[in-house]
This record gives sequence, C-alpha cells and structure tokens, in this order.
Amino acid sequence: MIEQQKDLTSLTTFHVPSIAEHYCKVTSVEEARSVIEFARKNNLSLKILGGGSNILLTKDVNSLVLHTCIDGMKTEVNTSTTLLTVNAGVEWHSLVSYCVENSLGGIENLALIPGFVGAAPIQNIGAYGVEIADVLEYVTVLDLSTLEIYTLSNTECKFGYRDSIFKSSLLGKVLILSVTLRLTNSHHSINYSYKDVALELELHSISNPSIADIFTSVVSVRKRKLPDPNVLGNAGSFFKNPVISKTLLEKIQSNFPTIPSYKFDDENVKVAAAFLIENVGMKGYKMNDVGTHIHQPLVLVNYGNGTGKEVLEVANTIIEKVQTTFGISLQTEVNIW
Repeated sequence: MIEQQKDLTSLTTFHVPSIAEHYCKVTSVEEARSVIEFARKNNLSLKILGGGSNILLTKDVNSLVLHTCIDGMKTEVNTSTTLLTVNAGVEWHSLVSYCVENSLGGIENLALIPGFVGAAPIQNIGAYGVEIADVLEYVTVLDLSTLEIYTLSNTECKFGYRDSIFKSSLLGKVLILSVTLRLTNSHHSINYSYKDVALELELHSISNPSIADIFTSVVSVRKRKLPDPNVLGNAGSFFKNPVISKTLLEKIQSNFPTIPSYKFDDENVKVAAAFLIENVGMKGYKMNDVGTHIHQPLVLVNYGNGTGKEVLEVANTIIEKVQTTFGISLQTEVNIW
C-alpha cells in the first residue's frame, strides 16, 4: 500500500525528522516491481531505503520511498564451504549471529554493524580487518528500468574501500534483492589482527580463538567504543578514513608525529579520520542538540531533538577544519538525502 506524508523519523538510526511525500514497504520482488511501476506511471522519483543506518535526512523527501524489507535466506552446503543467499531485508547483525551459531565462518568480525543486508555490498562494509568483499560471491539485483533480475559477480561489483559499482555507474539504477556469500564450514580463517580485538581476547585469556570468540570480542569492543543508535541517534562512522600520499603524511608528521597510519599501497597510506577530527578540536563538540560523540569523534550524534540540517552543518565544519589544518578532504560514508 502506498502511504502519503509518511513520517520517516523512526526509520533511520539518526532519528531526525523527515516526511516522505509517498512511501511503500515491500516484502517481495512482486511488490517491488509494482511500486516501481507506480512511480513510473505517476512521474515520481524513487528513493530506496533499507535499514536506515547509513542515511542522513536533511529535509522532507519529495519522492516515493521504497522501503526494502524482503526477508529470508537459503543455503547450499558444499564440502568445505556453504553458499548462503540472504535477502536484502534481513538485519545484518542477525545474519552474523546466525552464521556464528551455525559454525559458518567469514563475517564474524562484522558483528554489530547496524542496517540491512542489502546495504552491505553498496558500502562494502568492513570492520576489524574484514570486508564483505572477502566472502561475497555475487549480488542479485532488480533493474529499475527494465524490471529484469540479474546477478553481478564479486569482480563486477568493483569493490573498493567503502565503495562499489552501486555508488557509481549503477547508482539509482538497481534495487539489491539479495547477496550470496561463500562461508567456511570448518578450518576457519581467524582474523584478530586489529589491536582492540586482540586485547579483548587477551583480557579473557583466549590464545586460540574460535569464530564465536571473535564475534563476542567484536561485540564487546563495539559496545564499549560506539554509541547504541537505539539510545543515541547516529549512523556509525560518518567519514571514511582518508587515503593520502606518503609525501603528505611526512609533511603532517612534522607537526603531528603520533598520527596513526596504515599502508594502503606502495604510494599511499590510510590515516585515522578520528585523529584528524580530534586534533582540530571537534571531539565532543556540541551544537544545539547534535555533535560529535564524546568518546569517538568519527561518530556524529543526535542527542534527541536535532535535525539533519544541524548534523550536516557540524559535518561541514569538521570538513573545513580538517582541510585547513591537514590539507585533507574528508569524504562521508553516510548518504545524505
């Protein structure tokens, strides 16, 4: 059913006010096709909403918002791996929990990331040394023009750091229906290269961790470091960790010798956006009822009654200060409507 003047406040994790001119929740491919045809016949632009965990609403949405809530999954078990096809409306953390409970390895490091499965390949979500690109076989999509269904292989998705073809040439052209992951049944590759996870394991005297140990450690770290969006409105990391040249890093190190950096390729390094934001004096910054989180400046928060415009104003202030101080142009992870 197409709803008019739909309040979207509760449908995004920022919990900022916004009204959609038209809205429809879809739970099947057939419903999605019908909504797309309705939009076409009525000359309505289309916006696609999933779990709402990576969107900042800065105004009312004068479009038809298609809310993808197609649930369900199916498995194909092989000798050493399982192909798991998961529909776009499945909650991501629920999927990770299911995999750990069923001894399917590969995404345990991605625990507690909010949102739905459909958004995962768009962002190439990643955390603690793992990206969805590491385990993704293919993505099944619905072409918004032809209404035909087709698949894209891992290579065709053109994954990069928090990037994919869905943010470039296929932006606004397809609806993601499902993702298919190849997960290990046994002899899992355990990744605890990140310091926070390794320290958490050490705290509990775990020297030979299982995927369940990694899952539990990641959940513990994220709960300690990041605000719960159900309690404090946020969309996780608002900015990407920027990739800069080694030459620029050396220049910055002359004034900020402790800046964290990680090799990206032979010519470039990735630096911590949180460090940049903190060192321009924006950690714990508050304007009206929005600001940066007191413990993690990479996370912008709505303290209760903030607006999307106010969050964006804080983000733009951060971008300007970081550019002036470091010569680095921060890019957002969050989609801004």
